[in-house]
Amino acid sequence: MKKMTWGLRNKKLIFLILILLIGIAFRITALSDYPKGFYPQEALLGYRAFLLSNLGKDELNRVRPLLFVSSQDYQLPVSTYLILPFVKIAGLSKFTVRLPFAIAGVLSIVGIFLLGKILFKNDEHSNLPYLLAFLMAINPWGFFFRGLLIPKA
Repeated sequence: MKKMTWGLRNKKLIFLILILLIGIAFRITALSDYPKGFYPQEALLGYRAFLLSNLGKDELNRVRPLLFVSSQDYQLPVSTYLILPFVKIAGLSKFTVRLPFAIAGVLSIVGIFLLGKILFKNDEHSNLPYLLAFLMAINPWGFFFRGLLIPKA
């Protein structure tokens, strides 16, 4: 087997960076405008993160709970605690509430690329991981339905 030349490695790295930039552009562009409106669950997550970042308590005056109780069910704290640092740094807005989920979408591109590298590790010259990453970057579900990443109440 021939070793990959330095020029080919650079080209593949540049191609991967280009794929990531496409994914970032699709996921971050107009983040506060799309999806239209601000869903009640998004507002609740943002409000909880705002309260926790400023007061250290949730809407029921519980100190940093590990399980949130709403009127309908119990909710896990992962979404709220992911949003919390963004709300603390940049303030409460649609953009800051949706940003952690957009970042997760970009990280999914990297994840699918690494998964492809693992699955196709025997073929050094395989372009399939790059194809998988590109398909993940342009996958409409990842950026048209950003609201689906936020659990509905």
